[in-house]
Amino acid sequence: MTPDVDVLARLAAVEARIAVLEQAEAARRRPTLARGDRDHLRRIVPALAGAYGSDPWLGAEAVHHPMLAVLIGGWTAARLGKLLARFVKAGGAIDGYLVEAIGREGNAVLWHVLKILEDASSGNSDTPTIPRRERASSGSEDNIR
Repeated sequence: MTPDVDVLARLAAVEARIAVLEQAEAARRRPTLARGDRDHLRRIVPALAGAYGSDPWLGAEAVHHPMLAVLIGGWTAARLGKLLARFVKAGGAIDGYLVEAIGREGNAVLWHVLKILEDASSGNSDTPTIPRRERASSGSEDNIR
């Protein structure tokens, strides 16, 4: 018995509609960052890389760091951690840096920042091509191991 061509065409149309709906649902669930959050991250992520290199750090350390306190503006470690968690879920890359949660210390998240070596042809600093990563340098040779 040969399947009816009309039935196969309808089935293909239904599958295509399901695929579109699944993509729309995935896009709706994908975390997004407000413009103000992205602007804030563009200021603090390079500063975090400068302060810690690629070494791990806690939000509590960052909010009390003398150089970073001015940029973070009196935020609590919890507020910074929530912003970074949303950022990581949204991809974690901005202006040539990648932020990653790398573990936990007690109830706190350990973070680090990596410098991304971008593909110059991509032209998009929010979603770079990541051919390889290098350690972000804090400016001292002590952080290179």
